[in-house]
Amino acid sequence: STVVTFTNGVGTSTVKLYKAETAALNVSDGSINSGGHELSVAVSAAGKSKLLFVTKPASPVTADSAWSSFSIQIADQYGNQTADTDNVTVTPSSGSFASGTTTKAAVAGLATFSDLTYTTVANITVSGTSGALIATGASNGVTVHLANVTTWTGAVSTDWNNSLNWDIGIAPTSATDAVIPDTAVKPVFSSDVSVNSLTINSGATLST
Repeated sequence: STVVTFTNGVGTSTVKLYKAETAALNVSDGSINSGGHELSVAVSAAGKSKLLFVTKPASPVTADSAWSSFSIQIADQYGNQTADTDNVTVTPSSGSFASGTTTKAAVAGLATFSDLTYTTVANITVSGTSGALIATGASNGVTVHLANVTTWTGAVSTDWNNSLNWDIGIAPTSATDAVIPDTAVKPVFSSDVSVNSLTINSGATLST
């Protein structure tokens, strides 16, 4: 709120608004207010300054399969989307995208990427750049895995059946190849489990 001092029934004030929207300004003094007579102020985005993720890449993804779409906006310094049409380029933290359009022209300040593929098994992030604008920085982590292969991480416990302990968020089934690397937290299962194939790397163990 902002204090307005009145002189002879007239008050003046300077107000700064940062969110691009139509704002309604109300003045009150105790039980007296301007309800029904608010001042409507249209606030527009300032000049382009930076890139921001609107939707981030999904994870996990299957190697050589098209990623779900994600979007990056051109924003002013306050985070308001502008109407600019600059080219925006996305780059993985390692390697490169095997196919898809990595540079898109923004439409009304929004660039959407929907046909990217990455063929190497890896844990990567994605960043967006556009000329002199401030880059997005790294996205969330994206796990790229082979189809029907899940690798033990032991991220939350020793429980074999807990999907959060597997890199793609899926516990192994009879249709899945399971890989057990040498991790600090070893897998334990208390009942029979079925997998399509099981690879136990050097140093890794299984317990019942």
